Amino acid sequence: MITADLRPTDLIILDAIDWPSFWALRMYQMVSYYLPSPTPPLLLLRGQPDEALVREIESFERVYIISPREELPNPAPETFPYTEHSRYLKELGWVYRCSRRAPTAEFQGG
Repeated sequence: MITADLRPTDLIILDAIDWPSFWALRMYQMVSYYLPSPTPPLLLLRGQPDEALVREIESFERVYIISPREELPNPAPETFPYTEHSRYLKELGWVYRCSRRAPTAEFQGG
């Protein structure tokens, strides 16, 4: 699901919130090893993102979140609602695809 569909405007987030450092780095290396080259940016999320990081995340077109959790905190849910997720991948977890929400047309009376 993830490698066949990647674009340069995508961001990959590895959910490592509250993980021990050695485990998070191991997963980061494992994920980056399997990505095609050149790869889109890969963000290791170690804690809840601050506002500046959320704005940076929102600058991408699509976000893929790799996480072992089924209930995953989405760093930008207003901008990137979940659209689908993969089957559970051994040792990695789920791959969630979040696509940018299309802007809603506002009614302008007249």
